[in-house]
Amino acid sequence: GNFPNPAQKQVGNPGTLFPSFALQVTPYLGKTLYGVVMRTIVRGNTVYQHDKPFPRPQGKLLISPQL
Repeated sequence: GNFPNPAQKQVGNPGTLFPSFALQVTPYLGKTLYGVVMRTIVRGNTVYQHDKPFPRPQGKLLISPQL
């Protein structure tokens, strides 16, 4: 689509993005949002921060590397 700024991304309907989203209750339902993800936090840890390199992976390997 045509965004006001090419660096911006569009967020759509949460039911489309997250089909298992149970309540489907949000003040943004049916609205188009524009913006940039500045930070993503998972379980209290910053896993992404805008304009900074990705931090060291913090997950655990679930399968054996020999497979």
